[in-house]
Amino acid sequence: MQTLKSAAVVFCTACICAELLARLTGNSWARRCIKAVAGLYILVVLLQVIPQLRTEVQSFSVPDLSPASMGTLEDAIRAELDARSSGQEAKEGDLSG
Repeated sequence: MQTLKSAAVVFCTACICAELLARLTGNSWARRCIKAVAGLYILVVLLQVIPQLRTEVQSFSVPDLSPASMGTLEDAIRAELDARSSGQEAKEGDLSG
């Protein structure tokens, strides 16, 4: 994966250099040539990385997770009402004391 990241960095750098060169010289063919070579470089790196990716994908396994119990809507409403009523009682206690 590091090889693919390095190739992407090289491609981006080449594209930036191509744009600068085209702006400075006014030649659009230079930009096209540099981008074409950078694109070919990306393809070569990608073709080298694909066999490694296949082995990584085959060895990848999804972790076993048990589903979390969220309760029912009725339980959530009841818990919210209890929380609000206890907050209300605390405020009333502060006012009377």
